[in-house]
Order: sequence, then C-alpha cells, then structure tokens
Amino acid sequence: MIRKFTYLLMITAGLALSLAGCSKNTVSEIVSEAEDKPVAEDTSTVEDAPAVEETPAVEETSEVEGTSAVEGTPAVEGTPAVEETSAVEGTPAAEETSTVEGTPAVEEAAEAGTASPVENTGDNAPFDVIWIGDSLTQGSFGDDNHNKNNPQAPWRVLGEISGKNVTGVGFYGYKTHDIFWAYGEYDGIKDPNITYVYWVGSNDFHDSPDNIKYVIEETDRFNSNAGITKYIMLGTTNRSDMDPNAYIGINKGLEDYYGDRYLDIMPYVEFGPDGVHLTEASYRKIAGAVYDKLRSMGYL
Repeated sequence: MIRKFTYLLMITAGLALSLAGCSKNTVSEIVSEAEDKPVAEDTSTVEDAPAVEETPAVEETSEVEGTSAVEGTPAVEGTPAVEETSAVEGTPAAEETSTVEGTPAVEEAAEAGTASPVENTGDNAPFDVIWIGDSLTQGSFGDDNHNKNNPQAPWRVLGEISGKNVTGVGFYGYKTHDIFWAYGEYDGIKDPNITYVYWVGSNDFHDSPDNIKYVIEETDRFNSNAGITKYIMLGTTNRSDMDPNAYIGINKGLEDYYGDRYLDIMPYVEFGPDGVHLTEASYRKIAGAVYDKLRSMGYL
C-alpha cells in the first residue's frame, strides 16, 4: 500500500511539474508574441493614419491660410466702395468748377457781348474806336438770343466802312449806369487815346423821359474817370413801347448838352417786328452816319 501510495504521489508530482512547465512555456510564448507582434512594431495605424495626415480638416486649412476673405476678397481689395472713391478724387463738384468760372454774372456778360479784356492802352492800344451801349449796339433783332455775333452790329459795320480797328460792347436790356459799371467790371478798356461811341439811354428813357439827367451824369462820370475827350453821343429812338413823341424832348436835351458830339439817328431808324430793335439795313445806315460824324470831328 505504502508503495502504491508513494507511486501515486510520484505520478501526481510529475504531472504537476509537467503542467507547470507547460504553463511556463505557454506564457513565454505569449510574451514573445506580444513583443514581436506587428501591431507593436508597425504602428502605421497611429503614424500614417489618414485621420492624422490627410484628414480634410487638416488639408483644407487653406481656407484659413488663403481664404479670399483674408487675402483677396473683393470686399477688401476691390470693392466698389474702394474703386469708386473717384467720387472723392474726381467728383463733378471738383471737375466742374465751371460753377466758379462760369457764374451767371459772367455768362450774362458773355451773352451781352462784352469784349474780351485787353490790357494794352496808350500809343499801343489795339483799337481805334470802341462802341458802348445796349442791345442796339449788339445789332439785336430782339429775338431772345442777344445776337452778340451779328454781322449787322453797327460797330462791326463801322469797322468795315472805316478800315479801322473797331470793337463794340453791348449789354442787352441794361440801363446807362449798369452799362458803364459792367464795362468796367469786365475790364473794358478806358483810354483817352481811343475814340468812344456811346449809344446808351434807351432803357432809361423807357422808364421815364426825365431819366435824361441820369444818362448824362453816368456818361460824364465815365469820361471824367478815364480822361476821355474823344467821343460822340447818339440820340434815342421812338420805340413803340414809349410815348411816340417822347424822343423829341430827349434828343433835344442831348443835343443841347453835347453840342457837336451829338448825333441824331432818327433819319435812319427802321424798326423790326418788335418795334424796339432795328432792321439790318437800319443798323448799317446808322453805322455809316457814325463814320461820317467821326470823320467830321477829326477822330478818324
């Protein structure tokens, strides 16, 4: 029995050692497999994973580095608000300062036919005769365009007849005071070496025949201030919007005051359709009468 028991114990011990050795080998193999396992050596799932290197969130960060909103959006570099700053650099208010150079006062003077300013005076004066007046001096037909360039303007005709250098300045609708004021305001020549022809007063007399005294005062002031002594004064007409006989007393007063320098133009007056302005033939006849008068005075 004892032998059997001992034999059984030995068998049991052997089995136990065998099992222990087997377990040891199995654990060693598992550890070896864990150390040599490709998962441990080849961590491409961690290093090369698309989620890390090529994820859309990483690649498309160009939307942050180069988005049009930062580097080149129209709102920053080329928005209409930036390009159209021409409204500051070239606005109509800056470019059309014509509202300063072409004010109504200047335009009105241009329409009235004012001569361009000429600075030469004395022996070098460019004109022999300057004719100053209102719309009749312009040779106007009264058709609202002021006729400032009319070939029948009497001062133009005088230049043709005489062969002299003649200019004229007519202010449409102006009275005598305003005519001389405007002439000076726009640098009209005042030179005692030049001969002047005055055809003023028609619009003053339209208001009242008594205005003859103002016509004479304004003309004398102009002559005195400029030292002018070579001049003639033309009479007025019997325009249709006045008393038909008013011109008689007016012209008598002008003749009495100016003497030889007065020229009666009534023999040459022929009215146009408006009964105030003259015909082309009438303007030419008056220019001829002025030429004869200036020659008789020794001015030409």
